[in-house]
Amino acid sequence: MSFQSVLHVVNMQLNFLAKFGIRVIHFDPKGYQFYPACPTFWSRTKIGLAITTIIIHVLTGCHTIFLRNDDRKIFVELFTTAFAPGLVISSSILCYPKTFVYLMNTMLHFEDKCFQKMGYPPICEIAFLSQWSLALRMCAWSSLLISAFVPFGMVMITFYNPNIPPFIGSLLPTWSEDATLSVVFLHMAVILFQAWVFYALSIAICLNVGQILFAILLHVTMYTTALSRFLKFSSTKLTKIPVIFYQQLEIVVLHINLSYRRIVLPAILFYAVSVNVFCTYLTLANKLDLLEHIGNAIFPIMAAETGLALFGFGLIAALANKRSSRCINQMKSAPSSKAFRDGVILKKTVGGLVPLKIRYGNNFVSVYSPLVMNAFCTKGTARLLIMD
Repeated sequence: MSFQSVLHVVNMQLNFLAKFGIRVIHFDPKGYQFYPACPTFWSRTKIGLAITTIIIHVLTGCHTIFLRNDDRKIFVELFTTAFAPGLVISSSILCYPKTFVYLMNTMLHFEDKCFQKMGYPPICEIAFLSQWSLALRMCAWSSLLISAFVPFGMVMITFYNPNIPPFIGSLLPTWSEDATLSVVFLHMAVILFQAWVFYALSIAICLNVGQILFAILLHVTMYTTALSRFLKFSSTKLTKIPVIFYQQLEIVVLHINLSYRRIVLPAILFYAVSVNVFCTYLTLANKLDLLEHIGNAIFPIMAAETGLALFGFGLIAALANKRSSRCINQMKSAPSSKAFRDGVILKKTVGGLVPLKIRYGNNFVSVYSPLVMNAFCTKGTARLLIMD
């Protein structure tokens, strides 16, 4: 099955996070389930240190933006607007992993138990599923690579200029040619500590966004598309199998909305939009010479990555909504193959089905959402370039 094909990448990400001393979720291969890790004192302490450090970065950035005259204010605004939602995204899975564990286990249960026991071989015979499996693997592996290379660029920036806000080095005595040995050691210790924080929280963000939300959303859209194709090319008689299959997908989407709707998904969208606008501006306006320092290469990478993520997320979520509506219409128009009483019950069940909606706050992702989000990013970048 599809989600099972990327389990090893998710497990690699969890082990990668455990290398930095934080273990929040572990996978049991015997029980074939995810479990929340038993929180220890040191694990809680490390999570608290990482979250506190990012809060200090955000407060330092706000102080620099509103109370100081700094020629690198656009640089400070980028990292401040990235750290604030990044803190929400990472702390949600680090502090409250149970909700995300239930979501992944629901997907595993759907594929391993419900999917096979319903006797639905036509879905496995559809050739186009291989393309979706390739997209799933690309999503999982790209999240793993981003969590490894983006923090490296941030660490290089702090090495190149340790006094730059909003990093903690800006709160310490200035590291210059006349700095004492104690100041140099203090800055080196802070840089290494920040590197640990950047890697730990970046891994948590990529795990939460790329390998849980995006991957499961791709699965939902894939199975909705497969169900629509099955209803189109199968016999005209409606049975309870596609209805039960669709109801199982509704349960998965309910778990997605339960985990992401209120805080996490709005924070993800705010993070992606703000980072895309500022990184695109810094890349096009040559505010930071990309050849001057290796760390500056993260700006075009992050601009491309967030732009692709916004468009991909909006497209996949909108496809799930659109094709689920098509599935409902196909089931409503198909005559029932059951006896009269069972057929009436089946038709009433179909009449109670609703389209799948990925919600954020009081809204949901529709067909026009990808265009609206990318137009907003383009408009924000253009305004910054005109004001320059």
